[in-house]
Amino acid sequence: MSLFKKRVTPKQLLAVQRNGRKSHGPRMESGKRHSSLNAIRAVKEKFKEESLGRASERLKQEQSELQQRVQEAIDKAEQKPERGRSPTLDDINRIRERLFGLPPIAPQSEAGASQAPPEAAI
Repeated sequence: MSLFKKRVTPKQLLAVQRNGRKSHGPRMESGKRHSSLNAIRAVKEKFKEESLGRASERLKQEQSELQQRVQEAIDKAEQKPERGRSPTLDDINRIRERLFGLPPIAPQSEAGASQAPPEAAI
């Protein structure tokens, strides 16, 4: 530490300010590393925001496609009674398997339909 204070003239202060505006980044190795780390962080945040945006768009698109498939199946099922016959169990099973990936419904016998299931009787 020096024993006297250095005085900065207005001309020198103006020169330092101008040089600060012309600066092209840090000169020291530690400053360069710090600057590059900040740049990497900024790119990472930007990528994260973009990937979240793309994921939400993809989910919205998948949801709309699924709604469209459901609506098509409903429309197709509604057309059957107009032709004079109601949907059969095979029609319902086909729709369940194709659209939702669900297992088929087991057919119930006429006598079994009016009785309670065996688990409920116990």
